[in-house]
Amino acid sequence: MEATRVIVFQFSHCSREHRIILGHLTYSASKLWNVANYAVQNRKISVNQLEKRLKDNFWYKNLHSQSAQAVLQKLQIAWKNFFDGHTKKPKYQPKTGIFL
Repeated sequence: MEATRVIVFQFSHCSREHRIILGHLTYSASKLWNVANYAVQNRKISVNQLEKRLKDNFWYKNLHSQSAQAVLQKLQIAWKNFFDGHTKKPKYQPKTGIFL
């Protein structure tokens, strides 16, 4: 059995500096998701090849490697669920770009 953890984080308890940093990181994660999702949809790149192709991407480099890999793994799971018939096609993240 697989366990899922949910972390609830309140930004109101953070300093202004921490909110800015978290905002930049979540924005970069949402843009990486959109770039990767576009590559899968329009360029017909397999999800497994994404990490190799996106290593030089600005949004990939803007995140820590573990965070960038987690975003791509989450996208891979979303596409797998779509092809298995469990969910709808993965959507793009909003332009405001908070990726949680």
